[in-house]
Amino acid sequence: MKDSYNVQIHWDEEAKVWWGDSDDIHGLILEGDTAEELIQKMLVAAPEMIELNEIEKCDRINFILSRQEKVVYD
Repeated sequence: MKDSYNVQIHWDEEAKVWWGDSDDIHGLILEGDTAEELIQKMLVAAPEMIELNEIEKCDRINFILSRQEKVVYD
């Protein structure tokens, strides 16, 4: 059994939404207004996508949050 899956969560400054995807879980791409909302959606969708993709189930999903901001110095 696979130990865990990683889900990357990113902030989209232009769209003002959090979005997430996973290299481990094919087809898992979602967005939410807050990181917490997105994580809750992922907790529902990830097991469904794992089953649909017929990949090994696991007991843990790691959420990796990243937020990039553009800083301009004049």
